[in-house]
Amino acid sequence: MNAKKLLAGMLSIALLAGCSGGGSTAPSATPSGDNKETITVTVWSPQEDQSEEKGNWLGKELDAFKAAHPEWNLEFKLGTCGEGDAGTMVTQDPEAAADVYLFANDQIPTLLNAGALAELGGSTLDDIKARNDAGIVNYLTYEGGVYGVPFTTNTWFMFYDKRVFSEEDVKSLDTMLEKGKVAFPLNNGWYIASFFLANGCKMFGDDGTDGSAGIQFGGEAGAQVVNYLVDLVANPNFINDENGVGIGGLGSGTVNAIFSGSWDYGNVVDALGKENVGVAVPPTANINGSPKQLLAFAGVKGIGVNAHSAHPEVAVALASFLGSTQAQ
Repeated sequence: MNAKKLLAGMLSIALLAGCSGGGSTAPSATPSGDNKETITVTVWSPQEDQSEEKGNWLGKELDAFKAAHPEWNLEFKLGTCGEGDAGTMVTQDPEAAADVYLFANDQIPTLLNAGALAELGGSTLDDIKARNDAGIVNYLTYEGGVYGVPFTTNTWFMFYDKRVFSEEDVKSLDTMLEKGKVAFPLNNGWYIASFFLANGCKMFGDDGTDGSAGIQFGGEAGAQVVNYLVDLVANPNFINDENGVGIGGLGSGTVNAIFSGSWDYGNVVDALGKENVGVAVPPTANINGSPKQLLAFAGVKGIGVNAHSAHPEVAVALASFLGSTQAQ
C-alpha cells in the first residue's frame, strides 16, 4: 500500500472512529433547520437479497432503517454485486462504488489495497463484538483492525437424501459411492482443495496465515490426491457438479448427495422435502489406502463501508443495522 493510500485510509479510519462514538470529527449528516438535506446512500448486494420473489430482504430492511432514523432524509440507490465479486467490482473505481456493500472475508486485503474498505471502531465495534462470537469477528479482523459487520458464516458441507444414505454411510465418501450418486464441484478450487488439505498439503503455511509460504499441493502427497481424483471421476456413481446438475439431480433422484452451504438449504428442501434432508460435515476419502478427513474452507461474509463514502456516519450506522440480530 503506497503512502497516499495509507494516509487516505488513516483519515477515513479517524473519521469513522468519531462517528462510532469517539471524539466527534465528522460533520453532522443532519443540517440545522427544517429543510433537511437529502442523503443518498448506495448499497450493493446479491440479487437474491433484492428479489421480490425471495422476500426482498434488503428493501424491507432499508425501509426499517429509514423509519428508525427520521433525523436523516434518506434515499437509497441499489446495485447488484455478489459477495464473491466485491473484490473485483468495488476496486474498479472505489470512489464511485457503493457506500455499503457485502463481501467475503478473503477479499479484505484486496479491498484495503484499493482504499475501498473502512475500519470500524467505537460503539459500532462494541456492538459487533457483543452480537458475535470472537471467532466470527476474527474472520473480519486484518492486522488488528475489524473491517466489516458479520452477517453469516461462509463454509460448505454436505446435503444428502436420508432415504438413500444413513448417518453411518455419510462418514465415508467411498461408502457413499457404493450406495448412491454423489455430486461434487471438482472444477471449483474452493471445494477441490479439501482433498489436498486432507492429505497434508499446505496453503500459506501450517496455520494458513503465511502468504510467503504459498500453496504446496505438489510432491508425493499431491500425487496421491491426484490419483484418488482420477479414480473418483471414473466412478459411475460420481457426478461433477456444475451448472446446477447437483440441485437438479436431487429433485429428479439422479443425485443423492451434494456439497454446498447454507445458501442452498431452501433449494435442497424444495428438491427432497424437508423430512428427507440430511446435513453432515464433509466425509473422509480413502486416499493412499487410509481414510483422510476432507477439510472445508471456513470464513464469514461481512457488510463493509467504503472508505470513500460521502456520508460515513450514515453508512456505518446502516452496515451495523443490516448486520444486527433483528435484521438477520
